[in-house]
Amino acid sequence: MESKTLLPLASVVLGWLLGQGGTILRERRSSKKLRKALLTELEDIREQLIRTRLTYARKIQMATAGCFEGTNSISISSYFFDNHYKDVIADLSASQRRSYQLIHESIRSFNLESSRFSESCRTTYQKLSNGLDKAAFSMEIQKWQGEIICNFKNLSDILWYINYHLMHPKNPELDILGPMHQSYVKYQEELDFEIKTIIEKAKSLKPEDFRKIYNESDFE
Repeated sequence: MESKTLLPLASVVLGWLLGQGGTILRERRSSKKLRKALLTELEDIREQLIRTRLTYARKIQMATAGCFEGTNSISISSYFFDNHYKDVIADLSASQRRSYQLIHESIRSFNLESSRFSESCRTTYQKLSNGLDKAAFSMEIQKWQGEIICNFKNLSDILWYINYHLMHPKNPELDILGPMHQSYVKYQEELDFEIKTIIEKAKSLKPEDFRKIYNESDFE
């Protein structure tokens, strides 16, 4: 009698264990897919940032040459992070969480500043359209260039953080006065030098150079 009772009970327990094991396995697979998707989105964002960075570099050149462009780039999208980060946060390490949060908060901040920059461009365009004397015109262009450089540097920072995360996906540790911090400080020096180089090279350009749709030197 006892053996007849124990056999069904053992089958129920085994079935429950197998069911739990299957659930755990599915959750792990789902978590792995979500974590991979977060990294894939970072790669996509990196490509968009590289393109956006080029447009800001061109604007720095234009301002140096004494001309103005009223357009601005589109905002940086992070749809997957915004909608699915909550589903995978428990499976991320502390360093991964800090890195993701830094990157995406920086993106949100950049998008906000970019929106303000677009409004500033419209205001500057209206001022320039009304006709200004040479000194006032130069002042407006210098102000515009200052905003461009600020956005260029913020965008470059985000790009650096993303590259760092993608290079160290398992442990993107944001240390203080350690190897990561040392590399970041060095990058800031390189970034300042890059901006100075862009400005210096642009001094030989004329406003009409930017009216060309196709320029062979852009593809060399």
